Amino acid sequence: MKSRLKNKIVIVIALILTIFYFTNDFALIDIEKTAIIVALGIDKVDSGIELTAQIGVPQASQQTFNNEDTLISAKGETVMEAVENISKRSGWFPKLSFCNVIILGKDLANDNVQIVCDHLLASEHFQSSALLAVCDGTARDFLSTPTPLDNISSFAIRKVIVENGAATSRVGDSNVKSFCQDMHGKKNCGYMPFITIISGEAKEEGQTGKEVNSGKNCADFSEKSGDNGLIAPLFENCDTFSRDRFLSSTEGQSGGESSPSAIFDATKTAVFKDGKIVDILSEDETVYLNLLNKKAQRLVLTTKIDDKSCALEVYKNKHNLSLDFGVKPTLNLDLKLTVRVADSTTESANNNFLGRRSKVPDEYLLSLENDATTVIKSLATRMLEKGVDLFGIKDRLYKYHYFKYEDYKNIPLDQYLINLNVQVLTLDSPK
Repeated sequence: MKSRLKNKIVIVIALILTIFYFTNDFALIDIEKTAIIVALGIDKVDSGIELTAQIGVPQASQQTFNNEDTLISAKGETVMEAVENISKRSGWFPKLSFCNVIILGKDLANDNVQIVCDHLLASEHFQSSALLAVCDGTARDFLSTPTPLDNISSFAIRKVIVENGAATSRVGDSNVKSFCQDMHGKKNCGYMPFITIISGEAKEEGQTGKEVNSGKNCADFSEKSGDNGLIAPLFENCDTFSRDRFLSSTEGQSGGESSPSAIFDATKTAVFKDGKIVDILSEDETVYLNLLNKKAQRLVLTTKIDDKSCALEVYKNKHNLSLDFGVKPTLNLDLKLTVRVADSTTESANNNFLGRRSKVPDEYLLSLENDATTVIKSLATRMLEKGVDLFGIKDRLYKYHYFKYEDYKNIPLDQYLINLNVQVLTLDSPK
């Protein structure tokens, strides 16, 4: 009896090992022919799609800024055709399962990113958890931009996007799965980080570094947005560095090789509706949107009274989004923040304003409360007027008020009232 049981166990183990053996991907045994793609850049061109793959290839080089050898570009009518063209051009087998960052160019964002993202989600070659971001320029240029923060630019971009992971941060991070869910849900809108280059400098041999470019460079994006100039005001105060101007300013310089570098900023958020970009959220709007949807952790908010500033750390937050149906349907936004002092420029008598558990003065609590109310009110009003369901009204209507869904689903969003309640409390010092 025992011998039969042992034989059955041996047979089962043998079958399992056989399955593992014959399902192995023998095409990837030769590591020299395998390209581990760590990031993809997708741009819209006249012929369809231009795909830029950043490949993690270890190089024994003292020039840590140079990552041009890790980039391969190819064009195709679709993403997978471009991937095949990369394989033909390089002779490497592209391994896409390690690709965790996908950057979309602004021209593609103005066209229709939903088609591309749907195929990325359906493909078995890509991770559904791959991070998505749209850049102010072409994805090819952003991936080819050297950065002093990492040997590979996409690694630096990923660190900026996933600042705090699932906790509240200053970045509206999104991945392929969540973005497609939002776009195909009742609200038919989604968002992802909007990456810009906030600083850049070039150093030549025998020369000190100098500032390459500064100023406003967002007007070109609004001109091609296709919304009759509705996005244009959002870019009037964009203090970013133009990637095109940044590169052109370093080209043609004599007397040595130039080594441009850049730092990325992902605190702005691109909002999409029907697959096209319709709005750009500021850093403050991104922060409060996250506070209304996620748990706060290690988040510092600064408020100012006259010429005195106080940095307050959000210890915890409570948020609630709900709907009411009276004379007019109403969107209720409730946010309760518990804060403590992180730093300030205010002199404090007897040091009662110092320490992580010191009581925050009432005037700073009121100031932060007013700041939050102003930002959230402006954001909610603008989204409803544009018909962008960023707060998930249709989803909540279907989920929590199903019997009223047929009556209210066709009501324009700009007909909804906004009931906003923001409360900021202090984490009192122990008694």
